[in-house]
Amino acid sequence: MFAAPNTFFTGTSPALQTYTFPGGTSTWTAPTGVTSILIATGKGAAGSPSSSGSTSVYITWDVATDTTGPYTNAPYAQWADLYNAANANISALNAGGSGTRAMPSGLYNTRTNLISTNYYNGPNNFGVSYAGDSQTITGTFSYTTYRSPLTSGNILYSYVSPSGGTQSSGWLINLPYDYVVNATTGDSTTGFGKTFPGGTGGAASDTTFNNVAVTPGTTYTIVNNGALTIQYYAP
Repeated sequence: MFAAPNTFFTGTSPALQTYTFPGGTSTWTAPTGVTSILIATGKGAAGSPSSSGSTSVYITWDVATDTTGPYTNAPYAQWADLYNAANANISALNAGGSGTRAMPSGLYNTRTNLISTNYYNGPNNFGVSYAGDSQTITGTFSYTTYRSPLTSGNILYSYVSPSGGTQSSGWLINLPYDYVVNATTGDSTTGFGKTFPGGTGGAASDTTFNNVAVTPGTTYTIVNNGALTIQYYAP
């Protein structure tokens, strides 16, 4: 409990004011004669809790027919490029041996597109997206083939689409893994040179500052990501 200032000589009593700031960014100008905020109570935004689960992702290295273009012509796209990419990724996955280990970085899908005249756009690498902040994989992996890919030689449209239809041919891994999403901390509320932290993994708790100095007539910027209420005596 804060006592009101002694106003014996003025004959008036300052009134206790309470102001709650709106969400987002706003301003507050210290009234004439106000040099201190008695109480500032606030908090930031809530954070997200941690979570975990299991999922899988497909990693592919293949060649497919396409109707767009034109692409680069000779030299032809090479089966060995796709085959080597598949083997490199298998090696990365299995480098840690058996058991639970970190998911290796740099895994990617590779696709080479062809049109009927063997024009192609070269191997396109697409990063593999993982769920969560950290992942683990268990056991060892190998790829499976589909539509009989070759391991060397020119990639020809006639091989990929012998009947003129759109097909694809290559190597595939179905990669199951466990993931953990780490808890996050919500954005803080700030104002008057003070920080009111956000919650980690859930709702934030109130933080209180007493006797926060302000300068009459000065405008303060408040960034409210949760809540903020001030109390002060106004003459």
